[in-house]
Formats: sequence, structure tokens, C-alpha cells
Amino acid sequence: MEGNIYYRVVEMAAGAMITGRLIHGEAPPKQLSGPKKLAEAS
Repeated sequence: MEGNIYYRVVEMAAGAMITGRLIHGEAPPKQLSGPKKLAEAS
């Protein structure tokens, strides 16, 4: 398979290949945090 796969349960045969991402259907999207600000030296 080629591309992203959204799933709840996956069954794969031996030798099967996926080119892309496996994305669990029940998992909430992760929120990425921005870069942390460095404390300014006085």
C-alpha cells in the first residue's frame, strides 16, 4: 500500500509493505508546542 492509513485494527500478511503512516483512528491529534523562549539574561 502507498499512502497514509487511518485504522482502528490492522491485520497484515507476512511480507506486506506500507509506504506512509499508520494513524490510529481513535487517537486524538497531537498538539505540537512551539519553541520555548530562553530566559533573557540581565
